[in-house]
Amino acid sequence: MLPVSLAVLVSAVAASYLAITLYDRKKEKMLKIKGVPPVVYVAGPFRADTPWGVEKNVRKAEQYALYLWGLGIPNICPHTQGRFFDKEIPDEIILLGMKQLLRKCEAVLVIGRWQRSEGTKAEIADAEIHGIPVFFEIAKLVEWASSRN
Repeated sequence: MLPVSLAVLVSAVAASYLAITLYDRKKEKMLKIKGVPPVVYVAGPFRADTPWGVEKNVRKAEQYALYLWGLGIPNICPHTQGRFFDKEIPDEIILLGMKQLLRKCEAVLVIGRWQRSEGTKAEIADAEIHGIPVFFEIAKLVEWASSRN
């Protein structure tokens, strides 16, 4: 087993590599979004059994957010907005605020193992109730965003 500091370093390097790989692949898609791009809400699991599990969920969401920004698609990544608020602000307040942010967006991108996340399932339902398109693949989101202008 790796020492904790080395395990964290290895994980950080792996996360950086994934982000760089996504960043490099995006260059060929940069010009596909023309006109005013939609604002996208990144939905996916946040909570986990351990603090490290939460951190992995946040990092995954950050990678998708970075990729979308690289495509020229502005986005809201709620995972990063409250990641350190645990026990400081009641969950109900944060969840209500995130719901309000979701409703301001023009689309939702669902990531990760959302089927296991009650919060993500609620975000999907809320988006659908309010007529906000929900995507489970970046390619379909990009196709939709490109076709609307």
